[in-house]
Amino acid sequence: MKKIVGFVRRRWPVLVLALALGLTGMQVFLSYATPIYSASVQLLIDTRKQAIERDAALSGLSLETGAIESEVALMRSVQIAKRVVQSLHLDKDLAIVAQPESVWSDFIGRIWAAQPRLQPSAARSSVARLGAAETGVAPSSPAPPSSAAESGVAPSSPAPPSSAAESGVAPSMAAPSSTTEGMGVDPLKLLAIDKVRKATQVRRIGLTYAIEITFSSPDAVKAAKIANALAQAYLTEQLEAQFEAARRAADWLSERLVGLRETVEQSSRAVARYKHEHQMLETTSGGIEKEQLSELSVQLVQARMSTMEKKARYDQFRNSSEGGSFNLRSEYEVALRREQELEKTFQHAADKQASLDEMSVRLRELEREAESNSLIYQSYLQRFKEASENKSLERRETRVITPAETPSSPSYPRHGIFFFAAVSLSLIVGVAASMLLESLKNGFLTAEEVENHLHCPVIATILTLTNKDLTQKRRVLSLPEYVEAKPTSRTGEMMCAIRVGLQVSDAKDPPRVILFSSSVTGEGKSTVAHSFACSAVVAGLRVALIDADLRHPSLAKAFGVANERGLCDYLLGWEPMDRVAKSLRDGKLLLVPSGTSNSSSADLLGSEKMRDLLARLRENYDFVVVDSPPLASVIDATVLAKIVDKIIYIVEWEKVPREVVARAIDTIGVDRDKIAGIVLNKANIRKMSRYLPYYSYYNSRKFTKYYDG
Repeated sequence: MKKIVGFVRRRWPVLVLALALGLTGMQVFLSYATPIYSASVQLLIDTRKQAIERDAALSGLSLETGAIESEVALMRSVQIAKRVVQSLHLDKDLAIVAQPESVWSDFIGRIWAAQPRLQPSAARSSVARLGAAETGVAPSSPAPPSSAAESGVAPSSPAPPSSAAESGVAPSMAAPSSTTEGMGVDPLKLLAIDKVRKATQVRRIGLTYAIEITFSSPDAVKAAKIANALAQAYLTEQLEAQFEAARRAADWLSERLVGLRETVEQSSRAVARYKHEHQMLETTSGGIEKEQLSELSVQLVQARMSTMEKKARYDQFRNSSEGGSFNLRSEYEVALRREQELEKTFQHAADKQASLDEMSVRLRELEREAESNSLIYQSYLQRFKEASENKSLERRETRVITPAETPSSPSYPRHGIFFFAAVSLSLIVGVAASMLLESLKNGFLTAEEVENHLHCPVIATILTLTNKDLTQKRRVLSLPEYVEAKPTSRTGEMMCAIRVGLQVSDAKDPPRVILFSSSVTGEGKSTVAHSFACSAVVAGLRVALIDADLRHPSLAKAFGVANERGLCDYLLGWEPMDRVAKSLRDGKLLLVPSGTSNSSSADLLGSEKMRDLLARLRENYDFVVVDSPPLASVIDATVLAKIVDKIIYIVEWEKVPREVVARAIDTIGVDRDKIAGIVLNKANIRKMSRYLPYYSYYNSRKFTKYYDG
């Protein structure tokens, strides 16, 4: 959390700038954006069955999810939009046909102070797209418009007011003289259909059977009017579709009945013809042959009984002595002949009946076929009557439950949503830009970063002082002069902190020969070395200050002494030390300038004579401060690092890249352990507090008053 707070405190200008730009852009967009009004009408698909449904040829609407989505697709269809365009004459309404293709095109057009108008290319593309949907055939490219009316651009002179104009429809606009090639459809009408479809949204309300149709338009009244027209067009389309389906069913049934009627007649005639051909006459009790066979059977039985009776009487009288047997014999023979004749007749009738039974199988088959055809015919006739009745009955299963009202406020642009989006996007851009800036800042920003990256302690942080801070008695002092004048100031305390850090670095054998160096030029190492020496002198210590930067000396100028003779002259044997060194501050400060410049400075600084000089000064002074060249520039500091006790490494706050500092320190090699500590120079405490909040305490009035008081 502290890191986030620090990040915001550091980069709040970037975040505020991004937020300001985002809100300004949002305001510009809202000022140029055309308000869009949305009107909605709700329809309900009735779940109750209609009383007239019976077993009609047409089934009602299915209430499954797929069926509801199909109705939604129908409401979005070209056919519904076409009905609305035709009923409201929207192809002559400039607000519809000249409406921009998108919000951005309208916004850009308004930015360039251009009124929205119908582009011929847009008209041609819409005509081609919708023409193909109307006809199912890809249309050829229409001829370019020859007039303002053909291109869909409003004439320069306004039309006279009329009732149609009051309703939002252009009262007079010449219809195009040519139509789309191969389609015969007005291109402006197709364009109006395309615009209506794009401005229409249809959705199912949750999992209910209610459907909402929403139409959006810059005109609130027109939005409500077209939304209601869409609902009415859907209801009309539904009724007409049902009526047309019933009519088609009735027509098909009528055609089918003609064929069925002929089939029934043919099958009935086949039954009658078969009976006639085979003389299969019927009575109330059955066929004639069956009746004859039954009668013959009775007569045969009677004849057999009569024959048996006469034979018995004849046999009785023939064996007796009585006369008259001749007559009985005659009767017996007559009865026997009658029996035989009846038996022959019965056998012939039985054979004929067997043949008739075989023919009756085929007859029953023909009768069953005739009966089946008759039943099918009756069924189709019944359905035909029902379908004919349904054509005149209104089977409305969908109704409007909430008609569209004129919206009082625009649905687009929504200021709250745009404000939230602008703020969110601005903050995202601001954070991204801030993180990019953070990644580009590769210098050291806090003491913690120095210690974590270099693995060396920070023993002092010297703040940047303004001319106002350095002004004493109307004179702007240098930093060393300021330390001498105000030893108890924060900067003076930092010099004391360096001395304490040196003692802590080796408590058993406190270092005396101290090397002040840095990575690159301009980090203030010479100024810090000078200030450290002055602070030690003020504290009553004896200090020898050696300017070992033989290439770019600065200490002689800072003290206002001549640099004609110095360290280089002494090491070359040209001058003795008593003529080179300058005794200052009542003998407490010994200054050894650099002297004559020499190209072999590294050899001189690493010579045995330099070692002897440092050894003698160590015995007579509390501190021997050596100001060396930067480590990353020349090898002089590396040579000096081998002959000094400790190293104070100066790092300029925020400026020098971390990799440069780390690489420079690595050049010291095995003498890296001689680094007593890091001095973070030229720090901005106010900016440091943005990285770690506790730094803000050091910039508080209470803290500064303690030192300045």
